[in-house]
Amino acid sequence: MSGSGHILEMILYSQLNFTPYIAIALYPFRNSLRFSKRITTLLIVAAAILQVFIGLWAGMWGGNAGMLSALSTIMYALFYFLAVRTDFGKALFTLLMLSNIANFITACSKCIEGIYFPTLAIQGYRWSFSLIMFLLELLLLIPLAVYMGRTYSTALEQDTAKPTWHFIWLIPATFYVEWYYRLYGSSESALAFAMDPSNTIFLLLINLGALLIYHMVICHIRVIDTNVRLSEQNHVLITQQLQYENLKERIDQARQAKHDMRHHVLLLQSLLEDQKYAEAKQYLEAYKLTMPDDRSFRFCDHYTVNALLLYFAQQAKNQETDFEATVQVPEDLNIPDNVLSVLLGNLLENALEASRHVETGKRKITIKSVCSGGMILFKISNTYAGTLLPNKNGLYLSTKHTGSGIGLASVRSIVEQNQGRMEITHTDTQFIVTVMLEQYRTKIMR
Repeated sequence: MSGSGHILEMILYSQLNFTPYIAIALYPFRNSLRFSKRITTLLIVAAAILQVFIGLWAGMWGGNAGMLSALSTIMYALFYFLAVRTDFGKALFTLLMLSNIANFITACSKCIEGIYFPTLAIQGYRWSFSLIMFLLELLLLIPLAVYMGRTYSTALEQDTAKPTWHFIWLIPATFYVEWYYRLYGSSESALAFAMDPSNTIFLLLINLGALLIYHMVICHIRVIDTNVRLSEQNHVLITQQLQYENLKERIDQARQAKHDMRHHVLLLQSLLEDQKYAEAKQYLEAYKLTMPDDRSFRFCDHYTVNALLLYFAQQAKNQETDFEATVQVPEDLNIPDNVLSVLLGNLLENALEASRHVETGKRKITIKSVCSGGMILFKISNTYAGTLLPNKNGLYLSTKHTGSGIGLASVRSIVEQNQGRMEITHTDTQFIVTVMLEQYRTKIMR
């Protein structure tokens, strides 16, 4: 074939080995692009031209195949991290996963080419290689794209599992190192290795295992999110139930007061008619002491926050834990009720559980809040016993679960989603969590 024809073959191969994968890699992050679609498209074109240059270099001037493969991957990674604004672990996991799939399709294409076009297969970058690669990409990448759009994208959106992404990229990284070693690190040439059908079958099994592990990881992340969502819904239901119970209690108290008032009035009327004013005054003072304390029903003006505080105050009383609340939460706070329920519910539940392990008489939970200038701050402290074990994400081992538990993770997720701030401190006896949110930027949880 003429030189220009072979150049076209190499250009075609370079594009087949880049464009479909970058499109699939960007799709899950289509709403998290760092630049506009126009600039992102220009970056893709620039990266594609660089890929063509690397392909021409490898095809026309030779060079170390392993080095060129690594150079191509590095260029691909630089472009990817430049174009996408997301968690580093998510981007790296996606990049390595697709790189492994691309390596398999490339090796499999060369093996099939060696079977049906043995003469062309040893020449490298011929039309037969690109044709088989194109057909394999149609067969494998279309289902993969559907999976990425329906399942994988959903997992990426779950911020509740964010700590998990910090280390699970090591799974595809391990497979990538295995790929690289088998293709370029052994004494056998990469071409000879790829053209051996037994090697291709072995690599197929490895890839099937890798895909299964990837899917299990995604399922695990979705389970974490489901558990967090269920916990959030549970707190919302608790709040609704508490509101109902408080209303029912008020109605019962009003009914009882109406029933008792007639007896009180008759007795006072009798005392006054007998001019026993001192006894009447004493009776009124005694009756006043039996009246419900309105302060116990009103921690703040915000209905949902007040209901939560009433609930946990009662729970603290049941386990002999002092509960102090000094809160300033206005009735018209511009933060959705479900966000407040999950945020305060998780923090107070953790505080209650931690205090339970403290010696009776020393248990205490304190909550303070201030709302000013469009910002609201919550500070919750509780006594605890034992040793705190912080993990690398700044969370702490829970007495209820192994790991950091979903309580603090859920709170951190809410804070991060709303560009707020969360700080965890502690002394030898006190565990303190401070959360600050900008109420006008708070998102409604779905």
